[in-house]
Amino acid sequence: MHDNFNELVSLDELVALTRLSRFHLVRAFALHTGIPPHAYQLKLRIERACVLLRAGVTAAEAATQVGFADQSHFTRHFKRIWHITPAQYARMQAAGPGSIPLP
Repeated sequence: MHDNFNELVSLDELVALTRLSRFHLVRAFALHTGIPPHAYQLKLRIERACVLLRAGVTAAEAATQVGFADQSHFTRHFKRIWHITPAQYARMQAAGPGSIPLP
C-alpha cells in the first residue's frame, strides 16, 4: 500500500496477496494498524499531501498527485483528519512551526 498509495488498491488485491479471507484480512489489518485497509490508504494519501502542501504545491495539484478523484474529495478527507482545509494547512505551515494543530 505504501508503494501504491496514489492508486486504488482493492480489498480483492490484498486478499490475493495475503491468501487470507476478506474478513480475516480486514480484522488482522485493523488489529495491526488500528484502522481498516481503506482508511489506512486514505491516511497515507493525506500524509503525502501534507508533504506536498508544505513544499508549496497547490491543493488541486496535491489532490491529483496523491490519487484523489478531485479537489473536493481530497478536501473532505483532509478536513475530516486535520479539522482544517488544505489551504489553511498550507497557510499555517508558511507561518512557521508550531502553528499547525495535530490531528
